[in-house]
Amino acid sequence: MRLLLATMLLLFQNYPSQTQSHHIQDSPQNNIGNRERILAVSGIVWRSYEESTAHAGEYGTEYDPQYDCLYRAYLWATIIGVVGGFLGVGILIWQTILTRRSANAARDAANAARSSAEATVNSERAWIIAMPTVLNPDLHTLVMGDVQQRNVFVVSFVNVGKTPARLVETSMSYVTVNGPIENLPKEPEYATRSSHEGLILAPNATKENSFGAVAPLQPNSILTPQDHEALMEHRSFLFASGFVNYRDVHGELRETRFAYVYWIPRGGDILPRGFRHAGHPAYNRAT
Repeated sequence: MRLLLATMLLLFQNYPSQTQSHHIQDSPQNNIGNRERILAVSGIVWRSYEESTAHAGEYGTEYDPQYDCLYRAYLWATIIGVVGGFLGVGILIWQTILTRRSANAARDAANAARSSAEATVNSERAWIIAMPTVLNPDLHTLVMGDVQQRNVFVVSFVNVGKTPARLVETSMSYVTVNGPIENLPKEPEYATRSSHEGLILAPNATKENSFGAVAPLQPNSILTPQDHEALMEHRSFLFASGFVNYRDVHGELRETRFAYVYWIPRGGDILPRGFRHAGHPAYNRAT
């Protein structure tokens, strides 16, 4: 490279002298000066050639990275940096896994503590259940010329918990429904509601000291012979349902839903005659 630069410098220095020789005659002093410059440039070119030859003998004609310390240091630094980067990513992933495990363990512990607290509260709270006062009442059928008793559903609300309950409201119905019981709506519909704000049910109560409610059969409280026959053939059934809302000692609003069907056994049926739990899950629920 230096040889090429010196050659170009020599050419550019000689070019003006040759151009001016057509107009001005060179003096002896100018010729001496030109020869000195040519000899100086020739010396530079020769020394550049000798240095290039010496380097070529020392390192060879081509670049070999094995003898370049700076390149090898850069290569090792790159390798170490890549390996360190992978190790750092692995450590971050492992820390994330450990953090997630710790969070899951803390969540499970919190859920266990909450479940334990809820179990303690539930064991001491009020629980109201609804029970038919008479499980197997007689069915009263209309007879011409006679006055018959009405068909009613009588329920007792009993507090089987350990703390008092304060009643809020109740609702109950007793109806004749045509078709199988599976045709009932998935969600119950309660029409008539009765307020009992302030009425307290003591804990560990029995039917004798409980709160009761009565609902007459709808649409007719006395069965006709045709109605009675449909019941015997399971073409219709008597269905009683309702709910009771109350507050426990903590002020939490609670609800108990209930549903009963008056079951009439047919041939081979071992179930006794009378009321038994029936209906979809939404009809029988306690909170």
